[in-house]
Amino acid sequence: LTQEGALDTSGTNMAVAVVPGEGTAMTTYSVVGFEDSAKAETAKSRIEKKDLQGCDKFAMSMSGQEITAAAKILDVSSDADSAIATKTSMTLNGTEVPGGSYQLQGLVGPNAVVVVYSGGSGKEKDAEVLDKLTTELNKAVAEVKSAAK
Repeated sequence: LTQEGALDTSGTNMAVAVVPGEGTAMTTYSVVGFEDSAKAETAKSRIEKKDLQGCDKFAMSMSGQEITAAAKILDVSSDADSAIATKTSMTLNGTEVPGGSYQLQGLVGPNAVVVVYSGGSGKEKDAEVLDKLTTELNKAVAEVKSAAK
């Protein structure tokens, strides 16, 4: 859904909430309702393929700073119809930026739920962060299923 770095929001209804954490940490919650079934099917296909579509590594230079990022897919199981989890790590001028970001995306019928944690201390364990995100995703999945009844 958001692996491409940009989401075409035409034909969707979307709600986003950002919850600040300690320091620079924050968790972002998004729910997207697809009005266009073709877009929902495209999102489902991308999640089920578990393919970063060539976006697993990239580098750029900005204001004299060299920035690199690498993403990897993490194993996840949730209450969503299908789900994918990714972790992105960044370096700035060769030095790792603490925290990175974790993203968990789940589909529930024609809806997508996305939970992102970013800006942590860098001491977090992948499994611990993923467990917390999965718990949050499952809460949202239950709400979406309940609203659909």
